[in-house]
Amino acid sequence: MVRTPDLARAIFDHVELERIAASGLDRQRHVPSVTELHRVAMLYIAARERDWAPVTRTNHVYWLGRICRAIGPVEVADLDWPHVHKFVAVMRQRGASELVISRYYLALQAVLDWCMRQGIITENVMRKMRLRDFGLPSFGEHTRRRHA
Repeated sequence: MVRTPDLARAIFDHVELERIAASGLDRQRHVPSVTELHRVAMLYIAARERDWAPVTRTNHVYWLGRICRAIGPVEVADLDWPHVHKFVAVMRQRGASELVISRYYLALQAVLDWCMRQGIITENVMRKMRLRDFGLPSFGEHTRRRHA
C-alpha cells in the first residue's frame, strides 16, 4: 500500500515529468519553481494531511493532481480566470458532473487560501470568481435541486 505523501509526490512528479517531456527540457538541468501550482499543491497536502481522514487525503491528491494536469505548468501568483476556465472546460469534456467540478474548484480555492496564509501569494484570485461564473451551481443550489 502506498502512503498518501508518497502517492502525492508520485502524482506531482509525474505531472512535472510530463511537462518537461512536452517542453523538450533536459530533466537533469531543469529546476522547477517552488511556487508552481503542482509544487504548492504538494506542499499544501503535506501541511494539511495530519488533520485529514485518509479518504480526504486521497481525494485531495486525486483532485489536485487532475487540476494540475488540466491547467498545466503555471506559477501560483499567475493563476487567473483563463487557467480556471481551462480546467473547468477539460473536466466538462471528460464528462464530469457539475458537483464533481465544484468539488475540484473548491479544492483549488483551498490551496490558494493556504498560499495566502503562508505568504506565497498576496491575493486569492478565485475569491473574485464564483462557481456561477463557470455555469456551475453552488453546493446550496445543487442540494436544493436534488431534494426538490
